[in-house]
Amino acid sequence: MDDTRKNQLNAHDLKQTYEQVYSGDYKNFFTKYVNGQDTSQTNQCIVELWDWKGKKVLDLGCGTGTVASILAERGAIVHGLDFSENAIKKASKKSNQNMSFSVGSLDDISGEYDVIISLGTIEHMETPAHAIEVFSKHLAQEGCVVLTCPNWTNIYRTILLTLHFLFHLRITLTDLHFITHQDVELWASSAKLTIQSWFSYDHSLASGEHMIRDLEDRLPKVFKEVGPVPEKEIADLVNWLKKTISLDDRSPYSGGTALYVLSKEMDL
Repeated sequence: MDDTRKNQLNAHDLKQTYEQVYSGDYKNFFTKYVNGQDTSQTNQCIVELWDWKGKKVLDLGCGTGTVASILAERGAIVHGLDFSENAIKKASKKSNQNMSFSVGSLDDISGEYDVIISLGTIEHMETPAHAIEVFSKHLAQEGCVVLTCPNWTNIYRTILLTLHFLFHLRITLTDLHFITHQDVELWASSAKLTIQSWFSYDHSLASGEHMIRDLEDRLPKVFKEVGPVPEKEIADLVNWLKKTISLDDRSPYSGGTALYVLSKEMDL
């Protein structure tokens, strides 16, 4: 695993960025929203993991409470925690007796949970290994941690990594880590957790129409930071990809987003 922190936002600036993001139309900031619509399959994948009824759930990095609300509607008792006050203000407007929200971060976790979910957050954390250790301490004996993060084993992110490693371009503003299965396996083992299952989804972002759309938007911004934008070269690359993406052999591990379910190792 390589990290990108040499030219990324630090923790203080990251918090300020998300405060600003959630103060307005936050959907313009996140890749998964296209024309205001959530194109990611994350919510569906989370719901389908198991029967949520009666489970005590912590949603760390809950944002505006969308997933917390979905799980609460299915009978889970959910507490959402986010370091953005503006996000929590929006989340608190959602009404369901099965959920609550508060401003806070990793150090503010208390109590014990059947499931701890942290969706699209681990890649932003300074020390993911420490975060997973904290999650483990707050799990019930048969509890699980559910993580999602960008998956880097696909065409889309190979293109971005090439720009990062060869030309030192800032391909992402907020991600501190390029996380792979091996990274999560190592972090989980240190926290006495095991990977119960993992898979990827959002294949359109990895090698489809959403990838094309994001590259058309992202690449000019990436090059603009360092000099002239190679508009013709970007257009040539995008046009070539448009002709070839239909040949991509999609697998459970080549999607745009990865989901990991970590469980506690049973005491012998």
